[in-house]
Amino acid sequence: MEIDLGLALFRVFRNDRSAFGYSGLFNDDLTARLLEIADAVSEKGGSKGKLSFLLVEAYQNIIRHRAALPKEIEQGEGRSFFLFRSAAAGHHLVAINPVERSQVESLQRTLDRINGLDKAELKNLFLDRLQADHDGGRGAGLGFIEMARRTGNDLGYLLRGMGPDNALFAFASRLANDTPYTEIIRDAAILHGTVVMNDVLFFHVGMHTVQTTDTFLTMLAHDVDTRSDLVQARVRTYGSVSRTLGEDQGPTRGVSLVKRAGDRLVFVTGRIMSHERARELRDHVLNSTRYADAIHPTGVHEHVEHTVSGSFAELAIRTKEPLRIHTERFEDVTLVLLRAVE
Repeated sequence: MEIDLGLALFRVFRNDRSAFGYSGLFNDDLTARLLEIADAVSEKGGSKGKLSFLLVEAYQNIIRHRAALPKEIEQGEGRSFFLFRSAAAGHHLVAINPVERSQVESLQRTLDRINGLDKAELKNLFLDRLQADHDGGRGAGLGFIEMARRTGNDLGYLLRGMGPDNALFAFASRLANDTPYTEIIRDAAILHGTVVMNDVLFFHVGMHTVQTTDTFLTMLAHDVDTRSDLVQARVRTYGSVSRTLGEDQGPTRGVSLVKRAGDRLVFVTGRIMSHERARELRDHVLNSTRYADAIHPTGVHEHVEHTVSGSFAELAIRTKEPLRIHTERFEDVTLVLLRAVE
């Protein structure tokens, strides 16, 4: 099932330069990881600075304003979700989080006032709000105003009732992108449902490099699970999967998915490669799984040869369930997807 989800994400975002979704702990420190992701997908120059600002501001908006909910609702229909997509036509992002009903009218009023203003009007509105904040008044909406000013675009949003006390707030911003907000938010809402149903913590579709792998390893250590005693196991498993799929052979397009399954984490990682290389890796996984089933695990690591087969065998022994592999042909290349459980 998890491999099917990884393949579906790869197909949905195949034409994007990069797609990143997150629904983990929402720590402040994730901001640094978002800047690393922006650096990996954006060109040097003014657009890079604008994109970094948008990512940080939208993410911080979730942290600052999301409402506290009972756990079953927080992990269900009220789950917070952050989505960033980059394509040739530009970038857009969506932040979804629960808010208190008392905030709904203010949010609508602020966003409706911002939309339709030109840059000069936005600058004046920003200064007015800044002065109100300085005077002890209500300087709310400064981040929204600055996002609209820097992008030269209106802002998109949707507010949907969620019980008597809360609403679900979906906010969208775009940079050098004219995709209608109705379409952007609709697609994000569908994806939000997928994240909730599958308990997805984060995913990425795009170029996988040493830099992106390091970013995701840091996220696994700090941003997806509160059990600090399992940090090394999470990092080790994801790192091993990335290496065995050929991270050391240079940047390649692929997909990464991390989700919860009870008290375990499931990793699905896929990489594009030649048909011949895909057949070799498939054989290695099948052989390593049989090898792991046939031996006693105590002390085995020192006897595993340092080959591709050996690294797969070591991974197969360490993980909680047998490794699973799937290959999907795309014209002249194959996507190899590997599932591991920690």
